[in-house]
Amino acid sequence: MPNKKQKKHNLPFLFLPGLVLGLAVAILLFNIAYAQKIYPRVKAANLNLGNKTSEEARAILEARVNYFQAQGLKIVYKEREWPLAKDDLGLIFDLDATLNNALSFGHEKNIIKRLRNQTRLLVSPIDIPMQYGLDEAKLDQYLKNNLTSLETKPESAKIVLSESAHFQIIPEKNGQTIDWLRLKKEITENLDHLQDQRIEISLETSEPEIKKEGAKEARDTAEEMIALPLKLSCDQKYWTVPAKTIVAWIDFQANENEVLEADLAQETLAAFLKSLAPEIEQEAKNSRFKIEDGRVIAFEVGQEGKKIDLEETKELIKNSLQTKTQENEKNAEIAVSIITPNTASADINDLGIKTLIGSGESDFTGSPANRKHNIGVGAEKFNGVLIAPNEEFSIIQTLGEVSGGTGYKPELVIKPEGTIPEFGGGLCQVSTTLFRAAIYAGLPITERKAHKYVVSYYKPTGMDATIYIPHPDLRFQNNTPGYILIQKRIEGNKLAFDFYGTPDGRKVEIDGPHYTSAWVNPSPAEYIETNTLKKGEKKQVEKEHQGISTVFHRLVTRDNEEILKDSFYSKYQPWNAVFLVGTGNAPATPAPAPKTPAPPAENKKTPPQGEE
Repeated sequence: MPNKKQKKHNLPFLFLPGLVLGLAVAILLFNIAYAQKIYPRVKAANLNLGNKTSEEARAILEARVNYFQAQGLKIVYKEREWPLAKDDLGLIFDLDATLNNALSFGHEKNIIKRLRNQTRLLVSPIDIPMQYGLDEAKLDQYLKNNLTSLETKPESAKIVLSESAHFQIIPEKNGQTIDWLRLKKEITENLDHLQDQRIEISLETSEPEIKKEGAKEARDTAEEMIALPLKLSCDQKYWTVPAKTIVAWIDFQANENEVLEADLAQETLAAFLKSLAPEIEQEAKNSRFKIEDGRVIAFEVGQEGKKIDLEETKELIKNSLQTKTQENEKNAEIAVSIITPNTASADINDLGIKTLIGSGESDFTGSPANRKHNIGVGAEKFNGVLIAPNEEFSIIQTLGEVSGGTGYKPELVIKPEGTIPEFGGGLCQVSTTLFRAAIYAGLPITERKAHKYVVSYYKPTGMDATIYIPHPDLRFQNNTPGYILIQKRIEGNKLAFDFYGTPDGRKVEIDGPHYTSAWVNPSPAEYIETNTLKKGEKKQVEKEHQGISTVFHRLVTRDNEEILKDSFYSKYQPWNAVFLVGTGNAPATPAPAPKTPAPPAENKKTPPQGEE
C-alpha cells in the first residue's frame, strides 16, 4: 500500500498536460478571434487601434491625419512663430504601410517572433510610428530661409589702431547657434506620432576662437614695434622708416593655441622693399668673350646679381622691432641673395671653344642712316655672347628692351597700320644674319617666321627671319658638344656673325632657296587724299612688292649618317604702293600718317603685331 507522501508528490504531474493543452487552446482561440483584427494594446501614431479591423483603423488614422495636416506644426522662438505645413516638408503620409505594420504586429509567420511580440503586448502597449515620406532637402531649405537669421556668429577679440596711434583690444562677442539636429529630430518625432504641438527653439551660445585674454600679449608686442623709428641698412646705404609707416606693416594672426601674435604683413612689407629695390638690386651679367691669338679672353667680365631676400629680411625686421632697446631707434639689415652669373670668366678656357663652326652674312646696302645705326646697336648685343650646350637661344631675350633709352632710333617697321617708323627698325637684319649662321652651323631651328613681304635687304629671298617684341622670335638650340661663342663683323655694308665652338664632324648641305610659285603682282597703287600736303603734291608712303613663295632644304650629316633634315617654307604676300595726295595747304601741325589700306584678301593680310 503506497504511502500518502508519495501520492502528494506525483499529483502536479497529473495536471500538467491539461494545463499545457488548455493554454494552447486559449492561444488558438485568441489568434482565431484576432485573425482579422489588430491586437489589443497596439497603437499607431499614439492612436489606440486595438480590437479594430483594418477599415475601422483606417478611418481613425485618416481622421487624425486630416486634422494634423489642417493644424500643422509650429516652430516657435519667443514671440515669433513659423508654421510648418505639409508643402514645406514635401510630406506624404503612407496609411497603407502604417496599417500593415499595426495589423501584422503579433501575426508574424515566424512563431518565435509572434510569441515574443504577443508577450510584449501583455507587458505594455506598443506605439507604431506613422509611416511617411519627407523631402529632407526641402525641409532644410525651409529651415535655412526662415531661421538662419536667429543665429549670430561669434566675433573674436581683435586689435585695432586708435585715433591716438595706439593699439587697443576690441573684446570678443559670443554668438548664438541653433541645434539643427535636435530641431529636426523634434520635427520627425512629432510626425511619428502626429502631434501638432509647438516646437520651441533653444539657441546655444557659441564662443569665439580668440578672447580678450589671448590678445593682450600681441597688443603689447605691437606697441613695442611702433615705439621707435626703424633704421634699415644694406651695403652702406641707410633708410629711416617712421613709426607711422611701420604701423601699416603690422598684422595679427592667431596661432594653434587660439592666441593672437603680432606679425608683419608680407605683401605690405614687400611693397615697401620694392620701392628700395632700385638702390639695392642688380641683375647678374654673364661674362662676354672674344677670341684673341687663338685664346678666348673676357672683354666684359661677368657680374654677380643681387636680389632682396624677402623672407629673411622680414624676420630680421620683426626681431628688431620686437626687441626693446635704450637707443633712439631700432636697426635691421636688408638681407640680399647673391645671383651667380651663368658663366664665370675663370672658366673661359674650359668651354670647348676651338674653331669656327658656322657663319651667316647679309647685305644692308641702301639702308638709311637710322637703319644702319640700329643694326650696329642690335648686333653689338650679340657680340661675345656664349650659348651653353643644349641651351635654346632666344634673340628677343638677348636683345632686351628696344627703345630710345637703349640707344635705338626710329626706322621703318611693318605694322598692322602700315610700314611706319618705330624705334629699332632694322633689327631684322640682325635676326636674319643670326638665322643664316645657325643654319650653316647645322643647329636645330626651334622658332622662325619669314617676313610678310619681300624685303630687298634679305637676298637670297627665302632665307630671312623676322622678329618683333614679344613675338615672333627667332630661337635655335646649341646641340654641339661645347659652348658656342658669337662674334659679329661689320665690313662696309655687310653684317656677319661667326659661331665658334667645338667641331663634331657635322656637314651641312643647303638646297635652295627655290621659288615654289610664280611672282604675284600687287594691287594697283592706292591714293589717299590729305590736307597735310599742298594741292596736287604726292608723297609715297608704301612701296610695292611682288608676292612669291619659296623653300630651301637642309641636310646635316656626320660620318655620312643623317642627323638632321628640315625644310624652310616662306610665303611673301604682294604689297601695293600707297600715295598721299595733297588737297590744300598743310596745317601748322601735320596730321598723323594714314594707315596702310588693306589689299584684296587673296593678296595680302595685315600682320598681327609687327615686323621689321
